[in-house]
Amino acid sequence: MTAILTSHTAGQQTLPFYERGYFRHKLSHGILHNRYGTKMCFMPSELMLALKQVLEEETGEAWVNILKRVGRIWGRRVARRFEKEITEYYSRPLHEIPVKELARILEGYFRYHGWGDLKLEFDRAEYGFIFARLQNSAFVEVTGRASMAVDSLVSGLLAEFFCQLSERTDIECIETECSAQGYPECRFVVGLASRLAIVERMTEEGASHEQIVQRICPNEVRVNNATKADTQKLDG
Repeated sequence: MTAILTSHTAGQQTLPFYERGYFRHKLSHGILHNRYGTKMCFMPSELMLALKQVLEEETGEAWVNILKRVGRIWGRRVARRFEKEITEYYSRPLHEIPVKELARILEGYFRYHGWGDLKLEFDRAEYGFIFARLQNSAFVEVTGRASMAVDSLVSGLLAEFFCQLSERTDIECIETECSAQGYPECRFVVGLASRLAIVERMTEEGASHEQIVQRICPNEVRVNNATKADTQKLDG
């Protein structure tokens, strides 16, 4: 089952994969699903806020880590269904779809399911990192202002998506800045877990996203997304 939160699709470019009856419903049965039969559920803001409040009361600040584990479990299942659906729709294996096109589809997944406006950046892939930006985060809208990054559910989801796409099990995702903290948007770094230890430490020390980028991508040389970054594997 996949959750649908709020909608942020206004003004965005449509994607054929999500058009022409992607969401379907049977009102007489109270069922909402996509064209592949995956059941959908609407999650009202009140439910998400209640979940966060209960976890926080029971576990303190550990609620963030708990939701990240939930995001990874959920993301693993979503990624497998995503791969099956994409392969069926395009009539070719996932690894044969250009990364630029695949990124747009993944960005569309977030947007059409109401998680927010995701933008993936592959221009530093030569360093072994993928960066992501998320505006209009649904979870941030629910939780409001906070002293810490709160989109751990998204971090877990992104980590598992790229584990599936790269055919690796050691991909991690760290949220470096969060709009709940007052930043303009939520920002993430995706890469091998062994390489993200420094990112996690610098984040805990209060380093900005740009400071982290300068540290992990020294002497940065931007490359074209459609050429050098056209790969679906994060090399070790």
